[in-house]
Amino acid sequence: MNRVVDISLLLSAADRTGALAAPAAMHPESWQLCAQVETWARGRGLVLGDPDTSPLGRARCERLAARVFPSADLAAVDLFARWLTWTLALDDMLDHEPLADSGSAVHALYDDLLRATRRGHARPGAGRWRRPWWSCGGPPRRA
Repeated sequence: MNRVVDISLLLSAADRTGALAAPAAMHPESWQLCAQVETWARGRGLVLGDPDTSPLGRARCERLAARVFPSADLAAVDLFARWLTWTLALDDMLDHEPLADSGSAVHALYDDLLRATRRGHARPGAGRWRRPWWSCGGPPRRA
């Protein structure tokens, strides 16, 4: 068996791609962003207790947003970080009871979210998961 192996495959990805070896840029106001998004997530009940003890807290969506948009306006980066946080929280919720085993419950949840999106606000008495992420406290405001 004569196998030809490209020796460059044995090198790390950083060695093969120069762009991966350069340090990633970070938004200059990343610490403020982290504080804003954590406060927002706690206010919505998405992160409880120490952020390092919850999967959503450990995801550090705000740090990802700060790296993805290192030169964007802070309000835009904050909005993206909130969207990421809410989306991951919703995804985690879909993995657990009662939604994990019920297609009709998932359908009802998405139906409420779509209706709220069309109306611009949640229905009266809607639970936190039956409101679109952007209606949970409104859009981010500039400091």
